[in-house]
Amino acid sequence: MGASEFLKINEWWKAVLICGIASIAISLLFEIDIVNRKHLMGTGIGMFIIGIANWMALKTIVQQQGLQGFFHGEIPVHNTFTKIMQAIGFVITIGFGLLIIWELI
Repeated sequence: MGASEFLKINEWWKAVLICGIASIAISLLFEIDIVNRKHLMGTGIGMFIIGIANWMALKTIVQQQGLQGFFHGEIPVHNTFTKIMQAIGFVITIGFGLLIIWELI
């Protein structure tokens, strides 16, 4: 999978992964006065963890669909480790997202 294939945002987790990387980069590179940089960094780290967990869970599956033919494609098949990573990522993202919203109110 080349860089141009990876940057195609055709899955929800790729959008979350890219937004997480962007949030981390923005919090490190720019001086932000609207929100706390630590909260933005925490949200980005949580989103990054969610994206990585889904990327790790991708497996190529071949299934027979009755007599019509076969399904061949990549789908996420989660194991215990990726489920735990996703749960941790969701908790971090929601926690720091709520802190950002609380700060803006």
